[in-house]
Amino acid sequence: MSSGTDSRGAAARLRPWWVLVTVTLLAACGGDERPTAGPGPSAERPAAAPASAPRAATSAESAPPAPPPAAAQRPVDPAPDLGTVEGRIAAVERRLLPAVRIKGRPAAPMALADRMKAHGVQGVSIAVINDHRIEWARGYGVADAAAGSPVDGGTLFQAGSISKPVAAAAALVLVQNKKLDLDRGVRRWEKSWKVAENAFTKGHPVTLRGILSHTAGLTVSGFPGYPRGAALPTVAQILDGLPPANTPAVVVDQRPGEQFRYSGGGYTVLQLLLVDVTKKPFPDLVQELVLGPLPMTRSSYQQPPP
Repeated sequence: MSSGTDSRGAAARLRPWWVLVTVTLLAACGGDERPTAGPGPSAERPAAAPASAPRAATSAESAPPAPPPAAAQRPVDPAPDLGTVEGRIAAVERRLLPAVRIKGRPAAPMALADRMKAHGVQGVSIAVINDHRIEWARGYGVADAAAGSPVDGGTLFQAGSISKPVAAAAALVLVQNKKLDLDRGVRRWEKSWKVAENAFTKGHPVTLRGILSHTAGLTVSGFPGYPRGAALPTVAQILDGLPPANTPAVVVDQRPGEQFRYSGGGYTVLQLLLVDVTKKPFPDLVQELVLGPLPMTRSSYQQPPP
């Protein structure tokens, strides 16, 4: 799924005060020299300060000893006012906290530009949804290192697993329309490919509820993807682990409902299930059921992106 910031209503059905921050990172794509990313769509590396002019020579007798240089003092960045949108933006741009905080140790905030530089990330897109609306959206750095094109609020990024809740929403629309059931075994609706039964599924079928909640006992956590120009497998080949798929077969190897285990393979089962039930291509189906009605005009499951 590719997604940019949609013009309106992208979170029309999210609960109040559910703040969604989507930070998508675009890794450097060639060359060792990377532009310094910073606030604003087209930040540039600051120019180096000019060298000091040569000082006049003086004798040791006539010149007093020079005082030791004072320690460089970094100006204190005042805490932004989180009661305003601009203050909340400033908190993201200038006062990011580390992912892990240790009790008793003060957490040193870091600027977004510094964090990007530390991780070698050349472009970031951020959208914050607050109280059903996009509160703010900005891009930082560049989308293409060679062209120098800036990231902005409308730049398309590969959304990765952010697409899973969208696929889940499409499935729930079909449940609402009585075309699927959350708690009946999915094999009754599968046509082009079926989840294989085994000792784990005996008396405990794989259900839509289990797939959506990652509790169906299905394998394959995630997928590495395929290089541009490489042969692409069908969804059924991915599920069966057959060439040119580059991941193992998706199977049930623990009792459904027993425990949570993240499964991208389970959502691949979901993809083919929705296609079998509706007889529509998956990108068209999700566009019809979710993306169109919201409307999310800058998002698509089409590959390559439109």
